Amino acid sequence: MARSQFSIRCLLTVTAAVAALLALWKAPPSWQLGLLEVVLMMAVPAVCATICLERRGYARAFWLGMVVSTTIADMIFFGLVSPMQNNQWQSTSLNSGTLSSISDNFRFVVSLWSLTPLVGVICLLARRLTVSDSGTESRT
Repeated sequence: MARSQFSIRCLLTVTAAVAALLALWKAPPSWQLGLLEVVLMMAVPAVCATICLERRGYARAFWLGMVVSTTIADMIFFGLVSPMQNNQWQSTSLNSGTLSSISDNFRFVVSLWSLTPLVGVICLLARRLTVSDSGTESRT
């Protein structure tokens, strides 16, 4: 049984990402925080897609699940949570009030993002069950 090895760079990156998400979780809502969270919501699926394109085999199946779940979480947030406040549609322009309400609802997206590794594992298992393991395919 092979042991998993992680580089120090990978561990520090994960630690920094978790610390940033916890800081965003605890920060009071403001338009600056809302702007940062909008940028973060756009960047996470893009980063996952970039990693997915660089991987092959089982790793690509995992990262594809991550891409799909983060994109769906963002679509749900921007489609359902942000536009409707008190059953009235807001304008789509990003003013300080809209950014503040995005900041109020960001915990919903973080909660959905916490499930993305599970979706990645489900995609990995689905690939393992549907594709025969050939000797020509690498697992990285």
